[in-house]
Amino acid sequence: MQSRSLAGTMCVVGVISATACDSRPLPMTASVPAPVPSPSPADQLATLRAEYVAVASALAASMMPVRDELSLDKDLPQMLAEGQLKVLAFRTGSRSSDAALALVAAEAAESGTMLLATHQEMSSIPQDDGLGQLLSMCLGVYLGYPGLIVMGAEGLLSANDAQVARTTAWVDAFVRSRAAQLMLPSIASRTAGEDRHGPDPISIDLDESFAASAAFDLIALRNVSGVTLNDCTVLVELRGADGRVSQNVHFVESWDAGSERFSRYGVGIETPNGPVGRQTVNGVNEVRVSLWCNELRRERTVYTYPGPERDRDVATMLEGRAKLTTEYVPNPFWGVGRCFDLGFVGVPQIPAHTITMYFTMPDGPKKMTWQRGEWNQGESRRFDTGEGFLPVDPLDVEIAFSFEGIGYQWRSAIDMRTVVTK
Repeated sequence: MQSRSLAGTMCVVGVISATACDSRPLPMTASVPAPVPSPSPADQLATLRAEYVAVASALAASMMPVRDELSLDKDLPQMLAEGQLKVLAFRTGSRSSDAALALVAAEAAESGTMLLATHQEMSSIPQDDGLGQLLSMCLGVYLGYPGLIVMGAEGLLSANDAQVARTTAWVDAFVRSRAAQLMLPSIASRTAGEDRHGPDPISIDLDESFAASAAFDLIALRNVSGVTLNDCTVLVELRGADGRVSQNVHFVESWDAGSERFSRYGVGIETPNGPVGRQTVNGVNEVRVSLWCNELRRERTVYTYPGPERDRDVATMLEGRAKLTTEYVPNPFWGVGRCFDLGFVGVPQIPAHTITMYFTMPDGPKKMTWQRGEWNQGESRRFDTGEGFLPVDPLDVEIAFSFEGIGYQWRSAIDMRTVVTK
């Protein structure tokens, strides 16, 4: 029994050994993953477009769907919460594989964080205080509230010495955020559809503030392309007679054919670090609008403002609203000739102008011209005709106001039979 078991064991061992000796080493093969196909140009464009829309919709200014839309009155915690959501969108965008978009988003996130932190530090300033109102306005502009502009007295940001350092940081952050906004069109041009040659897809109309009729200029853009436009980036450039240019970037998610979008542009305020919130220029000569959207692109549609358009706007602001008040001084205590003391009501201010008086005299017509600067409502001005120019009382007087760069003249007549005499 023992030998048989041993023999059996040997036999088994022999079989195993033989098998081991006859075996050949198997070839070594590495595990190679399947190649990942590169994204197609269409997929790359779709990814960039989606990332861009997420950043641009949070960073660019919105536009109003109606002419007179006003922003909601929100308290500071609500505004700060909205600001944090914007910063979150920017931080997500900063991880984009597109270097330009990542840079814009990172700059927007950093400046937004600084802006919100400064607002929190300065939250003790009451909003009925001038500085508090200004900070609230600027935060609203940063958040893209439609129709909101920045306005206030020059020097307001440095009025409170205790806040100067934090105010300077706040101004720097606001300017940096706006600079990031102005970088959006360079990316939008890479995501937009092709240029459709033919008529401009956008029509432009500008209502410039005149006679202090408003604290802002108003622009109206109409989609005349015939189709709904989606994910629209709109660059509006206003060019002044003095060569200054102001740029504003807007984002419109969906823009129906035939509908209008509006925006208000304020003059902002001056600070030691430069202008804050300036969106327009004095004496707009030209408006250039560029549009990039999924369906098409069109750059530099030009609208020239001086001429009939401006003349009609000025006439609308003055006719039926402004009214001259007149007192006639035939024998003044001061001066050497017959005088007219003029004032006006109905508009807050008349800008720099040339005033010409046309006199109907017994021996024929006469006229006299004066150059005058800005004129505020409630201020009386004397116009002295000089010694001997009017030897007798005129029969009738017509007054014409003309303004530089404007063909329209505002005219008013003085009835010498009923005029108040001093």
